Amino acid sequence: MAKSSLDADELGFDIHYPTETPLQHAMAASGKNSNLEIPPEYMRRVDAAQRTFSGHYLQYKSYQDARSHALFTLGMQGTWMIFGSWLIWRGYRYEDPINSLFTRWTTNQRVRLLTTPVSFLGVVMVVFTATQLPFDLKLWNEAVTLSAEEEIKMTMALRERQLAFNEGREVIESMQKKEKSAFLENMEKTKK
Repeated sequence: MAKSSLDADELGFDIHYPTETPLQHAMAASGKNSNLEIPPEYMRRVDAAQRTFSGHYLQYKSYQDARSHALFTLGMQGTWMIFGSWLIWRGYRYEDPINSLFTRWTTNQRVRLLTTPVSFLGVVMVVFTATQLPFDLKLWNEAVTLSAEEEIKMTMALRERQLAFNEGREVIESMQKKEKSAFLENMEKTKK
């Protein structure tokens, strides 16, 4: 009887590098008996499991692409935050407060230094980037979570495929043993 639980290592398949064809008709995956065929109902189960794997693999790749794009976006936003912070520092440190956009309305030295054109550009960059950052972080987190779920589903599909193949192989082997024993019995009967 087939084992009910298999490890991914026991399967001999890597979910990141699937087989070239989705339909395995030369089912010598175990390497024990290369001319072994399995019954059609088990072959249908193997093909269905392979199609399921292919669907999950495509979904996994799309989530990996989304994760890459989100990570790139987060990196760019970090760069913008650093550049905006540098502009704020540069304007606060070296600008003349008389150039402030709010010179008419305030006499506060710090407000004037933060609202010089260079500092104000940095403030705008940091504020806009900071408002977008949580959304992109959420997208990255969802992409990582969903790709991990799809990886689990791919492993389960490969297990189902291997389980169906092993069951079909066991059916064929038991049929071959029965045929062999029946043949030997007939040979014994004909000798008498």
